[in-house]
Amino acid sequence: MSLMSARPVHVLVEIKVIIIIIIILLLLSVHREAGLEQRKLSVALTNPERRIRTASEMNWLVQVPRAILKPGCHFYAPSLIQASRYFTTNVTLPPDIDFQELKQKVEDNKLLLIDVRTPDELILNGRIPKSKNLVLQMLGVKLLLPEEEFASQLGFDKPKLAEPIVVSCLGGIRARTAQLAMMGVGYKNVRVYVGSYEDWLEKGGPVEYPQSETQEE
Repeated sequence: MSLMSARPVHVLVEIKVIIIIIIILLLLSVHREAGLEQRKLSVALTNPERRIRTASEMNWLVQVPRAILKPGCHFYAPSLIQASRYFTTNVTLPPDIDFQELKQKVEDNKLLLIDVRTPDELILNGRIPKSKNLVLQMLGVKLLLPEEEFASQLGFDKPKLAEPIVVSCLGGIRARTAQLAMMGVGYKNVRVYVGSYEDWLEKGGPVEYPQSETQEE
C-alpha cells in the first residue's frame, strides 16, 4: 500500500519522545528558576507568610506535566501525506508525595531521596537529612555511569530501575524535570515532593547543613 493512500495511518509514538520534548521545555526555565528560587528563599527564611505564598506560586507549574501526561492522552496533527497520525501514550506519573509520608519513609529508610539542587544551595540553605545530592544539570550523564563509577563520584549507590525514589529541589520545578528525565531512561518508581525544600521548612522538618558538597564533572 502506498504511503499516499487515503487510508489513515496510525503511528504509535514512544513515550520517550514525548518525555524528551517536555524535558526540553522545562529545562529552558531551570536556570532562571534557580536564581529566582534562591532570591525567594532568602526572603522566605525570614518571613514564614511569604514562604507559604512562594510555595503556592510554584505548585501550578509543577503540575503541568501531570496534566499533559494523562493516561490515553491523544494528540492529533495534520499529515502532509494525507494520513491521520495519532500520538498517544499510556504513561501515568507516580503519585506525588507529601511531607508526612516522606518524613516517615525517610526515617524508615524505605526510599532514596535525591535533591537535585546545586551543592552551593545545600551548603547555604541546608537540606533534608538522609537526602543525596545529584545536580539536575548532571543527572543524565551520571545515570549513564557504571555502578562503581557512579558510587565513587557521588558517594552513594546507583539506584536500581525499580527502586522507590523521591526527587526534591527548592520549589518543585527542577524535581519534576528530574522525574521525567529519570523515567525517560527507564526508572519506574520516581515520585516528586511537590513544594520540596520550601514545604519541608514550612512544615518544620529537620534540616542539616553539609560542610561541603562536590561532584566530579
